[in-house]
Amino acid sequence: MMKLTDLLKQYRREHKCLGGFNVNDIYDMHAVVDAANIMEQPVMMMTYGPVVELNSTYLCRKMVDGFLPQSKHGIYLHLDHCTSVDLCKQAIDDGYDSVMIDGSQESLKKNIAMTKEVVEYARSAGVAVEAEIGKIMGRDVQVNSEEDYLASVADVVALYEEADPDSIAVGIGTAHGFTPTTPKIHFDRLNEIANAVPKTACFTWGNWHSRCRYTKINSYGDRQNKRRYHSTYYLYACYV
Repeated sequence: MMKLTDLLKQYRREHKCLGGFNVNDIYDMHAVVDAANIMEQPVMMMTYGPVVELNSTYLCRKMVDGFLPQSKHGIYLHLDHCTSVDLCKQAIDDGYDSVMIDGSQESLKKNIAMTKEVVEYARSAGVAVEAEIGKIMGRDVQVNSEEDYLASVADVVALYEEADPDSIAVGIGTAHGFTPTTPKIHFDRLNEIANAVPKTACFTWGNWHSRCRYTKINSYGDRQNKRRYHSTYYLYACYV
């Protein structure tokens, strides 16, 4: 099976996407594998912090390995929204294909330091690293104003240049899960970031997004030298 870092580079060139789904147990895994086989596509399974803490990265890796014979095109395992450098390292040691180090609630300096440490640890193992900057609504995150959760272009550039992650999840008004009001997506900020950083820009959203919003977001990728974007539902992510 092709390494995830190589697959994502190929998919960016071909303007294709890799579907990713948060999984909590073997029932979720069954559904993901069945859907991927029907679509004749490889797939990413993502494990969130509380799931990993309950089961361990080792057990999650072994559970996914158990489904590999049933998968027609391969399964990639991703550690989603992890705030612990040590847990990212453990996931890398246990065979994860990708990890996300989420230092978005920390200062920029500490976020860069956390991301850089994980990137340096992951490179020798060929594991992809996703960073995060800005804030995502709907995750018990405290924001004081609209600007408080938007990723600063200058901060994104600093994170990219100093830590060099494979991709960066950026806050542009997006949300996880359900929110009391409809989030306002700042496409202008997304475009500014795409112009400033020659990496895959990523963004996280909830299940309220419409197909037209997704189409608009991908259109930015087309205009910006075919750069593409990563969209994460509560149960669904798309690495493009």
